[in-house]
Amino acid sequence: MKKRTSLYVDAELIEKAKRKFNLSQLLEWAIIKALNGELEDLNSALRPCPGGVRGFKSRPPH
Repeated sequence: MKKRTSLYVDAELIEKAKRKFNLSQLLEWAIIKALNGELEDLNSALRPCPGGVRGFKSRPPH
């Protein structure tokens, strides 16, 4: 079963990636690899998950 979700990603990065990859498939693949411990240096590349809503960081006021 698939579920629609929202992510906050740099707009320029998304535009470049969409030209080369199916982003849904890429994300699914990366999640599977990460959960299986197959992505080296993943923990050093990512910020820790904040408390509260998982994966959400408040934006600074404009």
